[in-house]
Amino acid sequence: AKDLGANLVLTGSMMRDGDRIRVTYSVLDSTSGRELGDLVEGNVTNLFGVQDDVADSVARNLQLGEATVRVALDQGQLELHYQPLFDLEQNRVCSFEALLRWNHPTRGQISPVEFIPVAEDIGLIVPLGEWVLNEACTTAAAWPRDTKVAVNLSPVQFRNGALVRSVRKALAGAGLAA
Repeated sequence: AKDLGANLVLTGSMMRDGDRIRVTYSVLDSTSGRELGDLVEGNVTNLFGVQDDVADSVARNLQLGEATVRVALDQGQLELHYQPLFDLEQNRVCSFEALLRWNHPTRGQISPVEFIPVAEDIGLIVPLGEWVLNEACTTAAAWPRDTKVAVNLSPVQFRNGALVRSVRKALAGAGLAA
């Protein structure tokens, strides 16, 4: 536990969950033992001036929930950035990795580390992943034919059972060979 001052304590735990390590933090009132989210009903960003990066992340993530991630997808706040992968033997770019980014209207760039676990937890990762596949394939269709695109996938997408169908649909929709 870390003392944040004003009777607030940051506690955390780490647990292995399949392929992931899940880190959970709570901000507690040390006098009552109640979680800060319970005390202020989840609105903590302007409650106190936290300088600690971990505590600041906890405060932000209390507000990052299902509705916000759904809005990001529905309102076009998500975007793909393409990182080139260079083939040294051929001395050229041979493929690109599609990297998902969230350009939030008030918070700016939100790391996938913050919103992908939320999307997995609320069951939004499959439609989010389909959007990524469709966008990446559509973009790749304009590239030279021998240039590939790589898309990161969540283990949840593999367990869903519709992944192969989603990939085939994205490829066909963009006019790319399977």
